[in-house]
Amino acid sequence: MHIMSDVNVNEEDVLRYISEMKNARLNAISKSEANKIRRAQVELIATYKYTKQDIEQSMKAQRKRKGISNIGAERTRVGISVQAAQEDFENAKRSLEEVQAIYDNNDMEEDIENKLQLAKDEVEEKEELLKERLLKAEEVEQADAKRKRLTDKSDRVQNWIKVNRRNAQANQKADFNAAMEQKKNKEDTESGLVEKEVDLYARRKVKPVMLWEVGNNDKENGAKNKNEAAKDAGEAAAAAVAAKAKAAMEKSNNSNKEKKKQVGTSTDHFNSNKSHQFAIDEAVLADVGTLGTKAISSVVRVRKGLSLEEYQKRKAAGTL
Repeated sequence: MHIMSDVNVNEEDVLRYISEMKNARLNAISKSEANKIRRAQVELIATYKYTKQDIEQSMKAQRKRKGISNIGAERTRVGISVQAAQEDFENAKRSLEEVQAIYDNNDMEEDIENKLQLAKDEVEEKEELLKERLLKAEEVEQADAKRKRLTDKSDRVQNWIKVNRRNAQANQKADFNAAMEQKKNKEDTESGLVEKEVDLYARRKVKPVMLWEVGNNDKENGAKNKNEAAKDAGEAAAAAVAAKAKAAMEKSNNSNKEKKKQVGTSTDHFNSNKSHQFAIDEAVLADVGTLGTKAISSVVRVRKGLSLEEYQKRKAAGTL
């Protein structure tokens, strides 16, 4: 392929051409001949049609100049092409085996030798194509390795590697120093050289205490018996008061009935007696209220846990 320049010719170029032709003892072209050559070149450029061979050569030259720009896409494309070439090669081999079997069986088929030769040629062609695709895949892998190598050697990556290495070493050194300091403090504290610092936010190391006792013991049984006795006494007193109040109410009702009989059936007396038919003995009610209060207040309350005062004393003494 000839590469031509598209820069216009100037006067200096023409003078140089004429001098070179004279030195070579050749005749320089005339103006009409130059115009004829120019028109032929323009027509060739305008009407030229690229062939498949020209396109392949151009693509190869472009790849050699630029290399592989997108390695991922190229790897995918080459992998698909290798797989297709492998399948074509396997199919060609199977076809050759079938034709070879027919030939070995001495079947008198027309053009069997030609078919056998065509099958062999096809197998060779597919094998060459497969080798070419495999070489292309190897080139892609080499390009990827080269890219990684260049990336690792770049200044930016090397700077980040130095930063990560420095930080990792600093972290290891800090961990080692902290472990040694902790070990030294522990040894000094155990030996008594240094007083142990009190951490105000640490959990206190005290023996757990059951603040609320649950279960049956002698004290609980005694308190329970005392409560039951007081409850029985209160119930007995309440029953006595109720009986006394009932007797007083019956006595009052009987007295009201007798007064009714003595006064008669007049309306005024009936209304007055009706308004006071439920007479209440205030002394009896006073006794009932007093007895009921005494019976209820006689129940003794038993606390099973610690009082607030005792809890605060134990907390101050550190005996919780």
